[in-house]
Amino acid sequence: MSNNEFNNEFNNLDELNLIINIRIFQRNRKKMITLIEDLEQIEDFNFKKVNKYLKKKLCCNSTIKTNKKTNKKYIQLQGNHGDKIKDYLINVYNIDNDSIIIHG
Repeated sequence: MSNNEFNNEFNNLDELNLIINIRIFQRNRKKMITLIEDLEQIEDFNFKKVNKYLKKKLCCNSTIKTNKKTNKKYIQLQGNHGDKIKDYLINVYNIDNDSIIIHG
């Protein structure tokens, strides 16, 4: 196995480990919250730009928060936007459909 083939297989394995979690919680009887986690795995991901774009596109309020236990950033949106966010990530960042998991 040549060095180039090894690098290609290593890159493919790296892509397989990419998993993004979208969690949907119920805040009140009618109100929902959507969390987008594990976005730091995407190369050249800018939280501020994506947050600003999603606010305008989905017509909702959102914020960037940090998990106190793991020190990882995530985006919190008001409303149930799991499917729209999944479509956005697939189209813009070319993420595989199986790599995005919607919980809730």
